[in-house]
Amino acid sequence: MAAVTTRDVARVAEVNEVTIFRHFGDKAGLALAAVRAFQPVDTIDGYRPVIDTSTPQRCAADLSQYLLFLYRQMRQHPELLQFGLSDAARHPEVLNEVRKIPDAAQRMLRSAFDQVAPLLRREVDIDVEVLGLLGLILMLATWRLRSWIADDERQVETMIVARLRPLLRALDDQEV
Repeated sequence: MAAVTTRDVARVAEVNEVTIFRHFGDKAGLALAAVRAFQPVDTIDGYRPVIDTSTPQRCAADLSQYLLFLYRQMRQHPELLQFGLSDAARHPEVLNEVRKIPDAAQRMLRSAFDQVAPLLRREVDIDVEVLGLLGLILMLATWRLRSWIADDERQVETMIVARLRPLLRALDDQEV
């Protein structure tokens, strides 16, 4: 945000810079409006996990779909991801709005893990795993944004399933 001026925004929006100030007050107000318009909290909160716990395989498949959903949400607005990782901290009111996104993701994933608790290995700490998996999703989305990894969702799904595999107890020594 520091590198982008209100003059730049006005030019791209094809409006007078004064119009931006009239509608948003200042650059932070503009950023706050943009975050509120594009942040996916309602979408994430509305996505209710229902996990099939009949087998570890189905459980892993369903969990991976929820993680892929979160990955897709991050990819949908890469500029919001970039802004959240860089400039949001300079504006507390904007940062508070951006923080709602990982909070919603954590709630959703925690709900999914609560459902699969009976299939988890005894030593699994759900809160730690939720944060670790969200960190993986954030890292993959950020690396994709920077073109450090290929835009291959199958590869991402493979990594997610591999990350889930050691968390689940194998029933009858079946592979997860």
